[in-house]
Amino acid sequence: LFIGDFDGDFHALDLRVRRSDPEGNRILPGKEWIYKSDSWFWAPALVDGGSVYASNLAGEIFKLDVESGNSEWFNPDPIDGQIVAAPILIDIPEGRALAVPSGHKDVWVIDTLTGQGFQQFPTKAGVKSTPLLVDELIFVYTLDDELI
Repeated sequence: LFIGDFDGDFHALDLRVRRSDPEGNRILPGKEWIYKSDSWFWAPALVDGGSVYASNLAGEIFKLDVESGNSEWFNPDPIDGQIVAAPILIDIPEGRALAVPSGHKDVWVIDTLTGQGFQQFPTKAGVKSTPLLVDELIFVYTLDDELI
């Protein structure tokens, strides 16, 4: 289970271990981990193969190794606005990317290999719901009731 909290911690919890330790009072090294940041984790994480993408309210996105929790990268230029919805994976000519909605405005496209931003899709208002990918088109619903 991958879950963030309001202390700025992102947790990987082993559900089999948790069944045998229902109190959950400790993290078991080698099976579970915590990644620490300076801001709340609100949005659901996205798991892709051996990586998990987690984002926080400071506009930071982290690519973490599923097994160890080690950082593979975090975006050097935080997104403008809080991230409260899950990103989606998309295929682009350069490879794979994340489409990350900003609660302030715009959908940001981030390279999954480096964390660098490719571009932004403009919106006039914030996007606080997960984008939807249909037939190579991304649909977003904005806070000013626009479906783009």
